[in-house]
Amino acid sequence: MVLGIHAMRITAIILLSAIRIVSAAGSKRGLNLGSSDYERIDLPKYLASPLLTWVYNYDPVPTKGESYGNLTYVPMLWGQTESSQFRTTFLSGLRYPYILSFNEPDMTKDVGGSNLPVETAVSIWQAQLQPIANDGYKIGLPSGISFAR
Repeated sequence: MVLGIHAMRITAIILLSAIRIVSAAGSKRGLNLGSSDYERIDLPKYLASPLLTWVYNYDPVPTKGESYGNLTYVPMLWGQTESSQFRTTFLSGLRYPYILSFNEPDMTKDVGGSNLPVETAVSIWQAQLQPIANDGYKIGLPSGISFAR
């Protein structure tokens, strides 16, 4: 029985890990990079996949020293905490054609969401993301948001 519980825990860790292959429209697929040991062990395999075209890590800049091979890095404005500096941080570094906005803003932080009221998300969008969009950058809509509150 102990082996069964241990195997279930390992399976749960793997299934709930932050590396997920995210399927986008068409044949474009991205990779969400987390920081667990399992993810680091499997990272070369994922980076070598011909199915993947982009990668993100919930931050406005790539992880320092991280190499993503042929994958395009996509920055993210995760939530309110880093929102006041996002535009400055984004514009001061390398330029990326795409940006992701807000991670699951209608979910609580204990499950990975950025927990933003709609009014706050709109305000941050207008101040930080809309000026970047006006400059021609493509911005992905929030993941998992429901405006019908």
